[in-house]
Amino acid sequence: YRTAPQGAGGFHLRILKIPVSSIPTQDRRMRELAPRTFNDPTLAPLLAACFADLGEAADDPAAADAPPLVQASLVQALAHLALIERGIVRPGSRRGQAALQTARLSQARRLIARHLQDPHLAPAMVADLLGVSVRHLHMLFETAEKSFSQTVTDERLKQSRRLMREAPERLIADIAASCGFESLATYYRVFNAAYGMAPGDFRARASDGL
Repeated sequence: YRTAPQGAGGFHLRILKIPVSSIPTQDRRMRELAPRTFNDPTLAPLLAACFADLGEAADDPAAADAPPLVQASLVQALAHLALIERGIVRPGSRRGQAALQTARLSQARRLIARHLQDPHLAPAMVADLLGVSVRHLHMLFETAEKSFSQTVTDERLKQSRRLMREAPERLIADIAASCGFESLATYYRVFNAAYGMAPGDFRARASDGL
């Protein structure tokens, strides 16, 4: 599937090969599977989110056991999103709903990562950006390992650790604020609860190569 034009007449090209054996018999309309531009503006962001998560899952060395399952779910979602766009799979069908759920969860996580710096990041904000109700957003995260709030906190902590490694001269208070923590005290409390050490201790270990 080729995405919409980007910039000066160019295209971002993303190709996903899906074995025919992985597609249900009733969906095997081979003539419908010829490559073409994906034009649905509603489904395109969901497709992009799945592609991005698929790439990250494959490249994540910290999740050696998880990627195969994650990738299988994402590949299936991508296939069914393509079939939804072509009118072969109905959005309201079991397969259509499963694909949309997987894709919306991917997009929700990416929206969270994009707005981490905002201390007012909340379910209502992400649900509005995603175009779903707050209740539906929480239902999406019920199928995930972590809730919405746990995902936000985890992403903020991971970003703060990355910043401490990449910018050792930067004040910890500045890092906490840039990651969306409402106060330095909250950051220290949450960081210690998650990693069993203070941010300063983590920075010291990181600078020593531990």
